[in-house]
Amino acid sequence: MTDIANPDTFMQNSTVEAWYNRQLLSAARSRKFEIEHFKTLDQLKAMTDQEYLMTRYYDPKDTKGVHHLRNMISSIMQGDKSFTGRSFEESLGELVTHNKINMKTQVNIDGDGNIKPKRAAHKVDGIVYREGDPLTNLREMYVISAKTTARERWTQDKWCVPLCKKLIYLTREAMNKTTIENMVRAGLIVVFPNAPIAESTWSYAEFIRQMILFQKGGAYRSS
Repeated sequence: MTDIANPDTFMQNSTVEAWYNRQLLSAARSRKFEIEHFKTLDQLKAMTDQEYLMTRYYDPKDTKGVHHLRNMISSIMQGDKSFTGRSFEESLGELVTHNKINMKTQVNIDGDGNIKPKRAAHKVDGIVYREGDPLTNLREMYVISAKTTARERWTQDKWCVPLCKKLIYLTREAMNKTTIENMVRAGLIVVFPNAPIAESTWSYAEFIRQMILFQKGGAYRSS
């Protein structure tokens, strides 16, 4: 595992290592399937499409993909998708915990930015707050939106921009210039590994620096 003291390489490589280990598990599962359901070339050629469909390819009742090829692949892909996001979130959690950042995850809010104890109009990935601050409203807090990739998902939380101190979008990929410009124009701070440090683009090291500064009572400032 990469040294957590280097936030940018940690966020880059920790997810890479976790993904590789996940792929090894998926490969082992696929190999087991092939061994258990082995067919010779002649046997496969002798099957009709209908026979292949129902005995090897697909069975709607086999949702875990134990005996059918398509179901197995679908199961692995769905698992990989959720695993990737979870791995990124866990790495981020480890990073902020290591640096003693006060971050609460999966926070329910209403349309006015009030924090709710139960399901409300919207849920944000996290908030960063000062020790002792009442967790009632986003007004003096940083809102965290953490996604493995950018795409258009960054727009999901942008309505929170006028309701909080700053909306910070964290990802593990370097985004294209146009996407970054659109996000900055919308009022977000964009964080990705080894990003050029400016007022609205931060590296992970800069993100940690800014959050520590905030928690010590300092104001947001660019380097």
